[in-house]
Amino acid sequence: MADDKTYHAFNNVQHNAMPSMILEGYFIDWNELEDLDYNQPYWNSRVARDINYGGKVYTMGGDLNLGTYNNTNCIMFNKDLFDDLGIDYPYQDVYDYTWTIDKMIEIVKQGYADLDGNTEWNYEGDRIGFNGWGWEMNTAVYIGMGGKPVINDENNLPVLNMNNERTVKIIDKMIELFDGKNAWSEMSKYGTHNSVFGEGRMLMKDSFVTGMSMNRDSEFKAGMIPYPMLDEEQGEYNSRAANIAHLFYIPTTNNILQDTGLILEAMSIESYNTIRPTYYDITLNVKEAPDEESIEMVDIILASSSYMYEGFIGAGTFTTFLNNKFNSFASWYAGQEGAFNKKIVEMQEFYGA
Repeated sequence: MADDKTYHAFNNVQHNAMPSMILEGYFIDWNELEDLDYNQPYWNSRVARDINYGGKVYTMGGDLNLGTYNNTNCIMFNKDLFDDLGIDYPYQDVYDYTWTIDKMIEIVKQGYADLDGNTEWNYEGDRIGFNGWGWEMNTAVYIGMGGKPVINDENNLPVLNMNNERTVKIIDKMIELFDGKNAWSEMSKYGTHNSVFGEGRMLMKDSFVTGMSMNRDSEFKAGMIPYPMLDEEQGEYNSRAANIAHLFYIPTTNNILQDTGLILEAMSIESYNTIRPTYYDITLNVKEAPDEESIEMVDIILASSSYMYEGFIGAGTFTTFLNNKFNSFASWYAGQEGAFNKKIVEMQEFYGA
């Protein structure tokens, strides 16, 4: 607002304030950058696909930012516990595109064991099936099953995509998964899922791709897989690229657009040729991958990265349903519909202008 021209690009989280600031006109459309082509492989085309509308691109990510890779959600699992319980590793299901939420629930429900023998559920001493930081994990589960609150219509403009049968099914499956004993969504104490998994008392946990390095020195073997689909008809995995995977924005106060586009393009090309091979092929695949199959899982997870417009439904929304163990989506949506419609009209007017 002060017309300060000091900064030519921002690298920021894409949820909450930044989408609102787009609608308020603080950023430019990347199509104005003449020497930059965001359709090239060193840019992440899924950013343009998922959270930009009307053929306009107000935020992008690519190889010049490792957050594009690091902060993609996945599931880590304890191979030793799977062996002890006679559970097959889900790798083949992933390859066959039959890795669904029902198969994950079946595994997770074998998770609980009263290890400390006190006959009471005890997070500090018992074994569990699945856990994670709910503020990240809830949305990862939702996106994995094909949840997408905003989609493009035939005119490439944003429309709501929540009040439908798929959303109801997704929430039903989330309630079934997070039964409060074998699995639950941790919303208050960050990091407990990492410590319990590290102690060998958890079958599966929410993680990021970068989380592979956390279990390098564990006494047990670990594996990595993408989040499951709702059903086989879904046909593709959707791996949540977390909000903390910082994306780039160009402010309207930028007075050197041609230079900015040229520099960002050059940085991305150089990153694609140097940083990407080093990080992806050496750091992830050789040094940090817990097993050979996980190397292939990284390919699948990163190729299925998906971004979500966070202005309508989020991790906190699902908490109400999970805590109550009741799918009250219909009444929740009815209470929000007026505000949602007003917001989507604002988006349509902006992106359609």
